[in-house]
Amino acid sequence: MQRTWLLIVYAFLLLFLVGTGIAAFSEPWAWTPVQIRFAFLLFSIVFGAGYYRVVIWLRGGPEAMEKLRQERASQPFDWKAVAKIFLIWIGIALGLVVLFNVMER
Repeated sequence: MQRTWLLIVYAFLLLFLVGTGIAAFSEPWAWTPVQIRFAFLLFSIVFGAGYYRVVIWLRGGPEAMEKLRQERASQPFDWKAVAKIFLIWIGIALGLVVLFNVMER
């Protein structure tokens, strides 16, 4: 069940990234809010996916990566953590909206 929800979340994020990418590249590059959002999303995905795994790899090598995979497979799905992360991203999005509105004035 956990894997199914994870795949749904990844599919939603991929759809959002593709939609933002299409909107960002539908006009000449001039750092519009959509283009800034697209660059921020790409940076966040690369940094988030890579940094954590690199740190684990440097601390323990392949054995640590296998241990991490086994630990994640054995843990139940934590709805509180998902809600917390979701609220953090909503806060970041609202902050960016306020920032862009202030910058326009």
